[in-house]
Amino acid sequence: MLRYQDGSYSKTILTDNIYCNYNRSSHYENINQYFLDEKNRIIGGKNPEEGQWKDIEGCLSSFYRVNEVDLQSEILVYLSETQNFWEIERYEYNKLPVNPNGFGQGIIYKNFDYGHPIFLK
Repeated sequence: MLRYQDGSYSKTILTDNIYCNYNRSSHYENINQYFLDEKNRIIGGKNPEEGQWKDIEGCLSSFYRVNEVDLQSEILVYLSETQNFWEIERYEYNKLPVNPNGFGQGIIYKNFDYGHPIFLK
């Protein structure tokens, strides 16, 4: 569970599928199949529970603050990876285009100099 400064929270369970499936072998036709297989990653719930944190006193026995910076960073990486995985799966499953309008359609500025845009050819 992550509790944010505005009092909201997000809660999910992370499962280390890599560890749980370490002795299973699989054959993949291509690299995409490997990366889209949940067995090869640490995964979290598709729809994390979210809400507003109201009663911190009543829940102190269920949760504790993680002060170790390395563990905080590791958890954030896993959560980010999990969210990205579900987003990729959604695009893959629904056959959605990733960049329907192509690449390079934005405006580039050097050193925040908004008076002189750089146009790519």
